[in-house]
Amino acid sequence: MQLEGSISYQSLPFHNKLIKDYLNRNPQLKKFYSYSPDTEGLLKAAGQRQFSAKERGILVEALCLQYGGLADLGAVGLNLDKLRLLNSFTVTTGHQLCAYTGPAYFIYKIASVINLARQLNEADKTKNYIPVFWMASEDHDFEEISQVNFYGKSWKWEKENENFGKIPVGLINPNYLASWAGEMRQYFREELNMTALLEIFEKAYSAADTLAQATRMILHELFGESGLVIIDGNDSRLKEVFKPVLLLELVKDISFKAIKNSTTELLELGYTGQINPRDTNLFYFASGAAR
Repeated sequence: MQLEGSISYQSLPFHNKLIKDYLNRNPQLKKFYSYSPDTEGLLKAAGQRQFSAKERGILVEALCLQYGGLADLGAVGLNLDKLRLLNSFTVTTGHQLCAYTGPAYFIYKIASVINLARQLNEADKTKNYIPVFWMASEDHDFEEISQVNFYGKSWKWEKENENFGKIPVGLINPNYLASWAGEMRQYFREELNMTALLEIFEKAYSAADTLAQATRMILHELFGESGLVIIDGNDSRLKEVFKPVLLLELVKDISFKAIKNSTTELLELGYTGQINPRDTNLFYFASGAAR
């Protein structure tokens, strides 16, 4: 059902045919997904998910350690406790760790996942639906996260040493970014909310040792009251649980084969390919880069 005053995806010019046909439940796309893109479909998906108490315990332990430097977790702390329960499920989005959050849809994605979790909690009182933001801390593409543009002004984070672009971006020290806040304030002299926001960025980038830590501090300050749980996948405890999947990817190239087959079928149906997979879709870390 479309709300009064809202704009349908189908009427927007920048969505391609594949997305519009998916949202319109085009029968020829049914083979590519298991659940419909609506509340009913998401509730059915949750009904098919099962995670053991042991796995949940490892997840919560890792998250509590990741949040160790932050006090008064409030709604986030309550959601961490709920993650131990077998009837709790996550609604997840994620993004690269862009300087000053980068494009606007970084924030829109988070707001959307928080809103979606609320809708699911209202629709199904028997389960807990928890909004999660996955930090793409293992990505190595420094150039893609290093620039901010607005009001015709551009700020560029130049490489500070030869490791930039070779190590996971989440491990880079972000202190240099704090200096941008002072320059940006001149564009928002009369906007108190923007001044407060820049203070959040400045404080996080000054205090944190890594970009992942700074991003967590910023997002927790902005969305912590909504219970948003922020997870850093570059964690040895979590990778230990994920090891069977990593081995399948490393030995059998499961992602490459699955994506190649789906892309071939989509092209035959007249759609465009969505991604170009590598033979092995894993990040390569130098020794000691994984935490």
